[in-house]
Amino acid sequence: RPALSVGTKALLPAPEGTIAYERRYGDAAFFVALNLTHEPQELRLPDRSGRVLLSTHLDREQEAVHECVRLRADEGLVVEVGQ
Repeated sequence: RPALSVGTKALLPAPEGTIAYERRYGDAAFFVALNLTHEPQELRLPDRSGRVLLSTHLDREQEAVHECVRLRADEGLVVEVGQ
């Protein structure tokens, strides 16, 4: 998906030990969330909802995401926004 490699990137507020950003290209938008800690973390996604495209645990594909997402320890997610 082009938005993940050539789109614009905007960092989003995230708890300590996590990284959250949005990638956009044309009409496509993706939210990327990385939990770099060994504890579960919750990230708020204001005005964003979508479906999980990929999880580092490979078991959350197509899971709906609304307003917040709970990440397991050492987990990363790619969420297709607006899906």
